[in-house]
Amino acid sequence: MCLGHDPAVMGLTAPSICPATGGAPAAPGLDPARRACHDEGMVQFRIKRVYEPAAPDDGVRVLVDRLWPRGLTKERAAIDIWAKEAAPSTELRKRFHGGDESWEQFAVDYGAELRANPAVAELARQIADDPVVTLLFSVRDPEQNHAHLLQAALERALR
Repeated sequence: MCLGHDPAVMGLTAPSICPATGGAPAAPGLDPARRACHDEGMVQFRIKRVYEPAAPDDGVRVLVDRLWPRGLTKERAAIDIWAKEAAPSTELRKRFHGGDESWEQFAVDYGAELRANPAVAELARQIADDPVVTLLFSVRDPEQNHAHLLQAALERALR
């Protein structure tokens, strides 16, 4: 199993499938906290809240929210790229955070937005040569947030 991906979040049925390789088994021994792709030479993704302190091993820090995080200065955020165009649409974000849409439906709807969004390909182009990319989000839930879905879309775009 690829320890860098959560199969439940990625919508996969078999825990041994890695979305980065299209089904190939993952390399053993990966640190799950790093949420890194295991293929040598590929971008290693990490996901964390933007409110957590920047770390030297974050690599390129990409804010993936449409709105700037409350109470956070640009200096403290230490953002390299603000990919607000790759974030969920305002309408989708409001439906999900307002409780009008389940996580499962949000994942389907955001997936459709991502497939039709040229900003995903543009972001993939921007990060293609970076060894480590940290996707930063502001919501409180570390598992059910759009950064995981965007990561999968970026991995597909980088293949």
